[in-house]
Amino acid sequence: MTSPSPTYSISGYLSGLADLKKLASIVSASLDGGMQMGLCGELAAGKTTFVRLLAAHLSALAPVSSPTFALCHEYPLASGVTLEHWDLYRLSSLPEELSFAASPSTIRLVEWPDRVPQYAAQLDLTLTLSVEITPEGSARELTEYVKSSPRLFSISMPDSSTLEALRNKLDAEGLSR
Repeated sequence: MTSPSPTYSISGYLSGLADLKKLASIVSASLDGGMQMGLCGELAAGKTTFVRLLAAHLSALAPVSSPTFALCHEYPLASGVTLEHWDLYRLSSLPEELSFAASPSTIRLVEWPDRVPQYAAQLDLTLTLSVEITPEGSARELTEYVKSSPRLFSISMPDSSTLEALRNKLDAEGLSR
């Protein structure tokens, strides 16, 4: 029995949407066809917003929307690669399509990979976003608070050299801690 590959991680602080855009730009530069990236975090943590920003940096040719009810949306990129955007929130087992590696002409982004732990272990990169919600008030006030709240992030992956390159870029932007 082989032991699992070690996982390396970095974390940081996002003070708002501008920092989330910077993070999307940095991460997008490290993604290649065939890669699979997980997006973890509670509801409203910013996973789909991150995908929208990432897709913009990758020159998506179609607008990004949440795949919660469709399970998967595909977006062609100007480079000829396809961006797959999956949402496993409502699932407890792995869709058959995800049992195969992403093709070299596909970048696969998967929200809620932790819902299917055997899949989460196959990811090349995992981003976790978290928001600390403390105020009391109406649902509308809470929604506005969450939209503008600072976030913590963590990136983990089995490749320490790629992670170190990401860390250097995040440090340069003042995002890592």
